[in-house]
Parts: sequence; C-alpha cells; structure tokens
Amino acid sequence: MTAQEPASTFPRYQHPFVDEDALIRQGYQNEPGHLASKASSIVMKLLYGARMCRFTLLKAIGTLAGRVTKWTSAEDVLLHRLSSYVNCTLHHRLVGWVGDDVKDVRLRLFTDADFASDKVDMKSTSGVVSFLGGPSTLMPLHAQATKQTSRAHGTPEAENTAMDLGTRQVGIPSAQLWDTILSRPITCLLYTSPSP
Repeated sequence: MTAQEPASTFPRYQHPFVDEDALIRQGYQNEPGHLASKASSIVMKLLYGARMCRFTLLKAIGTLAGRVTKWTSAEDVLLHRLSSYVNCTLHHRLVGWVGDDVKDVRLRLFTDADFASDKVDMKSTSGVVSFLGGPSTLMPLHAQATKQTSRAHGTPEAENTAMDLGTRQVGIPSAQLWDTILSRPITCLLYTSPSP
C-alpha cells in the first residue's frame, strides 16, 4: 500500500499489533524499509495524537519510535498495521468527567508491565496512567508506555520496575502539583496488576 492510496482501502483491525515472530521468520528484518525516509515524521505525528487523546496507541508507537534509525521492512508492516488500526478507530475518544467537590477527589495511579515484549532486545515495557478520581469524577491526566532500560528476569521484576517508574516519575510529581492546585494534601492511590 502506498502513501497515496485512499484511507478506505486500509483493512480493519481489532488492535495495532503484529506477530513480530512471524515477521522475523519471513525475513522482513533483513530487508530495508521503503518508508525509512518518512518514518520519523509519520511516527511523531501519530505520537502527538496518541499523547493528546489516544493513550492506547502509545505502546505501538513507542516501539516504532525506537526503531526509526534502523528501519526495515518489518517496521513498514508494523506502521501499516498501526495506520490501519487508527483509520478504523477514528471514533475512539478520550473522555473524562468531573462531578465531585475538590475535597472528594484523589489521584489514582495505575501501573503495569509486560514481560520481554520487545522481540529485538527482549526488554519489558512499563505502562503508567494517572487519573483524578472520585465518586463522580474520572479525569485522565497522563499516560506513558516506556521500554525498560534493562532486561527483567521475570514478570514480578518487570512489574516492580513499572511501579517504581510510575511512583517516581508520575505519582510524586503529580501529587505535589495537585497539592498546590487544590491547596490541600491529596491522596495518591497506586494500583498495579497482581504478579502471577
């Protein structure tokens, strides 16, 4: 599919991910990518949109952003899949609502990690999302998907790294900011998935 093809010819997908093991088996990693010269521009435009209103795209975009300097045909396939998914989910929106007094809201921080999801270097990815929440309030504030800097030896280690990232880089700074905005100490609740 070329860049000039109309968006209506994109296939419909339920998620933006491709089985990278299959791409490796088929030799896509050995061929230079056709979109290498335009990849950075395309990926950064997608990243801007994802950071503003499509948090669910951050993992897929982050994977591509980390490979723009070594772009192969495999990344062409991943970018096509991501673009197709975005095209068929344009109706997805980030929604938040506030219906509580400021004394009833809390900062809610959710962290999670996968284990060795990057097939190139076998590193895990940390996911963090924060909300301002209360009985009638749920306002998304921040989300990030970040590749971990070292290889985890198991899922619990990857989860602990995600909790550390969320607490240090998002939870504590957000709590300090909201303490100032609300003129009172705010409670930050940390949620994480249970380890197996």
